[in-house]
Amino acid sequence: MAKEYNSDKLRTTKLHFNEPKSFSFNESDLWLNEVLGELVKELEGELSGELECNINLEFKAHKHQHHSYRDVVLVKGLLLAKYPALSGQTGNQLQEELRVSIACAFVDGTYKENEELREEITLFVENQEWDLYYHFNGVVDLKPVIHEYIFLNRNPYPGSE
Repeated sequence: MAKEYNSDKLRTTKLHFNEPKSFSFNESDLWLNEVLGELVKELEGELSGELECNINLEFKAHKHQHHSYRDVVLVKGLLLAKYPALSGQTGNQLQEELRVSIACAFVDGTYKENEELREEITLFVENQEWDLYYHFNGVVDLKPVIHEYIFLNRNPYPGSE
């Protein structure tokens, strides 16, 4: 697959209705490498040579015509990360793995203050519940969303059962 994007921003004008477009990113993409760097920040540059440190994000995105919120961008995929972390019990580095399914809907930011959406964190579209986010000026910013998925799903106490 040719890499059309190397940015954390998706333009809604480049996506089509009900025609999923595939995307693939890894640690060679600066924006995703920065997120990976935050995962290993506590190691202060002291990475153990035998532990892996990589990240891979693959997803499909398309636009969906919603009856209330017009053009909704749907992003569905998988995030895989392997990274060294400090054991909370021993202080030694150990290998951590993260596998996170991603399913998020991006509604135009003009709806952010909409009474119906004000308290919502998910949106039901295409017979599925999607995590709710917003895009602004036709631009979907993936970096804060992927960051949130990682840091909400990572093990906060490496080395503990």
